[in-house]
Amino acid sequence: MLRNRTPYADRRPKEVDRKPRRAVMLLFAVLLLAGVVSALAYGGWRLAVRTSLFVVTNVSIEGLDRLGEEAIREAAGLDGRPVNLLAFASRRMAAAVVAHPWVQTATVDKRWPDGLVIRVQERKPIALVNLDGDLYYLDRGGEAFFRPEAGDDFDFPVISGLPAAAGHQLGDNAAVQAALQFLALAGKERMVLPEQNVSELLVRPGGGLVVFLADRPFPIFLGGDDMGGIYFRLSRVLYWLYKKNEFEDTAYIRLDLGSDRVLVGKVG
Repeated sequence: MLRNRTPYADRRPKEVDRKPRRAVMLLFAVLLLAGVVSALAYGGWRLAVRTSLFVVTNVSIEGLDRLGEEAIREAAGLDGRPVNLLAFASRRMAAAVVAHPWVQTATVDKRWPDGLVIRVQERKPIALVNLDGDLYYLDRGGEAFFRPEAGDDFDFPVISGLPAAAGHQLGDNAAVQAALQFLALAGKERMVLPEQNVSELLVRPGGGLVVFLADRPFPIFLGGDDMGGIYFRLSRVLYWLYKKNEFEDTAYIRLDLGSDRVLVGKVG
């Protein structure tokens, strides 16, 4: 008796599915090609960096007033060393320029193939602030940013009376903010109380300010939170004193006695 035999067709080896193998080989080829392209690109980049093709030779610096171009070049790292446009970040160079005490903001733009444009906004001092016996320029943001030296401009109002531990960041100091607001109002004045006539703003220990004028250094006591209203009343009082020819006989003016009270003291 013959045993049942599997048909010949069923005994042939099954055909292997070649699709996964082809996908792996294709992926390997793609990765190999990407590696070759990356290596060639990196080699080309290294070659371009080492050549003089993209070396900075043309630098334009805009926005300077007090500073010279050499100071900005030095801060940016352009003081004699070759700089390739491919090998540095504009933001990092701009941050290095802003680190200069006189620079408030800076931007750096690349101009291919060999140029840079550096735009600078300098700090503008509006006062001098006395910090523990040393004078510093103060900008509108309340930052004491530079200690002037011989030959620098000292013709600014002086803010004094701050404690030794006040620090250089004075933007949140209420007394300094009041003094800056007063100077901003005086900066808009052209007749009665121009900014140039303000000599000193003394911060009182208990709060408030004492203002001294350049042409007649009697104390003017300021108090309260409404600096705009205080300045308006002071302007009216000074105008009245000038008009009545009583300015020279004034010993003090007090505007710290209430919102509607002004007291003018007379000499003698």
